[in-house]
Amino acid sequence: MFEQEGDARQWTYGFVRGLPPSTNIEMDGFRAQVMLAPRLSGEQTHQLPPGTPAPAWRVDDFEACPAGWGRGRERFFVPIPMGPDGKGPGMWYDWRGSDTSQYDVAVMPSTTGMNPITGMKTDMLRLERYDEKCPEHGVPFQTERFCPECKFRWPAQNYVAPPNTLWWDGFRVIGQGGKGDVRQFWFTDEVLRRDVGVAVLGGARVPAFGFAFFQAKEPRPTESWREHIPRGMMLGGGYPEYQATLGGGLKSFGTTRGGGRLESYGVGDGGAMSHTLSAGTPAIRRAAVERDVGVAAGSRIDQNLMPDPKPLSAWREEPSAVITVQFVPEDVARQILQGPRRDTIGDREGALGKLGIPLGTD
Repeated sequence: MFEQEGDARQWTYGFVRGLPPSTNIEMDGFRAQVMLAPRLSGEQTHQLPPGTPAPAWRVDDFEACPAGWGRGRERFFVPIPMGPDGKGPGMWYDWRGSDTSQYDVAVMPSTTGMNPITGMKTDMLRLERYDEKCPEHGVPFQTERFCPECKFRWPAQNYVAPPNTLWWDGFRVIGQGGKGDVRQFWFTDEVLRRDVGVAVLGGARVPAFGFAFFQAKEPRPTESWREHIPRGMMLGGGYPEYQATLGGGLKSFGTTRGGGRLESYGVGDGGAMSHTLSAGTPAIRRAAVERDVGVAAGSRIDQNLMPDPKPLSAWREEPSAVITVQFVPEDVARQILQGPRRDTIGDREGALGKLGIPLGTD
């Protein structure tokens, strides 16, 4: 199940029937989609897969949303379908709807509390470049950002920006010729065994995605504007329309270093992750794992992160928008959606209702 594009597409369209209308994941003109995609298999390197936008709803609109999700117009949640084998679809992030103004946009992603580009815990909203020294060990890089302590090549930065297309498909690893690949995001019920966030963060892992959007300080020249080719035209699928959105509230991304390569996390068959967990973590995870979905590192996808040609000084220091999207199992989402809605309108008369004067013509 979910190994073909039609599986995710059929689920998405079937799920929304009979449920409240979904909304765009959007804040102050910045947009994102959580795209459900075929779950790839095998150890060959795949091309970027097509996908279908998962429906999303605002946390503020539903009484049954847990208090821990917080409140605010930047917060959303998306349901995740799971097959009887405990495996869900693949997934990728689509931020192309944010790249429509005169200003370039950089996006710093977070997956379950870690940056999938660097493999580090995310706890500060800050764009970072890695040109000279390893951010984990502080030692000078050798050729091509190779750290002699980490024994692998670091990415050029912790964010996605032009000339890259604004999408991202998985956890970064090293591809052929030293270029970047990613291992596909895919959903699993084996949270303790396969979830990359659990391996890196232990009990600090959170079932949410976060996106911090940074705008360039200066507009780009008119002649440099790009036509955005829908992913489906390039790859035989994909849906550029924006029918769903993510929820926000990430207050911090990362400077706490949690490791830099997937191989060190012990994720996969036979992988041991207990060394990353605190003493109190097992009890915390047992309570959550019954109703949780993990994000695992799957097959390789050819996605090279090209270095940002702009200096960091060309970007605004503070994000223009921060969006957080909680992800929950499908049955949990249904319970929330079928429960009471929160009154976000209040007095239907607005400011007139406070005046204490007769309204109407009688």
